[in-house]
Formats: sequence, structure tokens, C-alpha cells
Amino acid sequence: MKKTFLLLTLLAAGIFATSCGNRSQTASDDIQAMADTSRNALDWEGTYYGVLPCADCQGIETVISIYYDNTFVKKTRYLGKDDQVFEISGTFTWNEPGNIITFDGAHSQHAPGGYLVGEMQLFFLDEEGNRISGELAENYRLPKVDGSLFGKTWKLIELNGAMVEVDESRAKIPQLIFDAEESRFAGNAGCNQIMGQFKLDEDPYSIEFSQVGSTLMLCPDMELETEFIRMIETVDNYNLVGDTLVLNKAKIAPLARFVADYFAKQ
Repeated sequence: MKKTFLLLTLLAAGIFATSCGNRSQTASDDIQAMADTSRNALDWEGTYYGVLPCADCQGIETVISIYYDNTFVKKTRYLGKDDQVFEISGTFTWNEPGNIITFDGAHSQHAPGGYLVGEMQLFFLDEEGNRISGELAENYRLPKVDGSLFGKTWKLIELNGAMVEVDESRAKIPQLIFDAEESRFAGNAGCNQIMGQFKLDEDPYSIEFSQVGSTLMLCPDMELETEFIRMIETVDNYNLVGDTLVLNKAKIAPLARFVADYFAKQ
């Protein structure tokens, strides 16, 4: 009798343990399923760039930056019409599954179906919130821009602590473009085209410009250019956060600040 009772007790304990184990595993699976959304599982913050189809132009050049505080900036230019860049900004909302974002308020008209957030890409959705299918599906994808110096035009916005304001009838806004394969840079300094070489040391934030040269045009106002070239020859390190590039000398205040300009003509 005692043996029978002991056997039944052990059997019940085994069933209870198995049941608890199954419940624990199920709960773990549910938590994992809840966590594995675009919002929680992907590194989605950043800038996305591409050319979307357009009914009455050559394409809509589109840049969308989205941030972890659920704000966005969207810039567009209608190719084949003019060079005007349209910009909107605001907040966006995630859907319940955590894989689609839609612009809030009046800005929702610019993407009524929202964007599906994928691995390193956004997909423009139709008004019903569905992926575009068929032969043109690839044209509705905006790849994420990598967080490097390369493949972008860097436009100067601040020099030696002062915001850059340019009379475009007298000068250009200075800009830089970096070529990774040739370790060369090019751009303009406000009047003349500039070019030269750069070197990134083992420390990824160290940079050195060398063999800096320029064309020899004379412009009405050369002060900005002189100051800009002097800065280029001085810096020794940089910081890069998203679409903002800062050039520094040692640990003193930043010498120059740039933003990525995806609409610049290279």
C-alpha cells in the first residue's frame, strides 16, 4: 500500500512539473513573440533615401529621417520639375503590431498608408496600408543610409562657432565629399573648387587632410573661403552622429559643423 501511494505521489509530481514547464515555455514564447517586432528588434533610427515613382514627373527624390523619440523629418524633390525641396516634420505613430509607422495629424496625407519598417529599409504602403506588389514593388523601397562619411555631400552650417549665412549671389555654401576608395576629398570652399587627400588613422575618429589644392577664381567675398581652408588644414579629429559631421582640433570647441545634403548636385 505504501509503495502504491509513493508511486502515485511521484507520478503526480512529475505531471505537475511537466505542466509548469510547459506553461513557463509558453509564457517565454509569448514574451519573445511580443518583443520580436520592428520597433523593438531592429535598429530603425536613421535616414532613408530613394526615388519613389511619380505620376507627372521623373520621380520623387525622398529623404526620411526617423528618431527614437517618434519624430521625423521628410524632404522631397520632384525630379524634372525644379530644384525646390519640400520639407515637413512632426511625430509618427506605430501600429499595434509594431511594424508600421504613420505620420500624425495633417502630415498623414503625405503617406496615408504609412511605411513598413524592415531591416535597413522602409517600404511605402498604399492607402489601405498594404505593400505595393508587382513589377514596380522595388521602386517603393527606401534603403537606410549607412552612418559613414562616404556617399554623402556634407554642407557647412557652422564655422568657428558662427552659423554660416551665404549670399548666394556672391558665394557658394562650402561643402565636402569623401571618396573612400581613393582616400580623396573634393568640394568647394565658398568660391573655388577644392580637393586633396585625407587619412583616417586606426582611431576611427582621427582625420588628417593633406595636399589641399583649389582652383584660382576670384570672388567678391573671399573671407569665408580663406577661413574654411584654414580650418581644413587644422583639424585632426571628427565626430559623426547621424547626418551631422563635426570637425575638431584636439578637444577644443568644434571648428566646423556640417549636415548631410542628399539633394546637392555633385
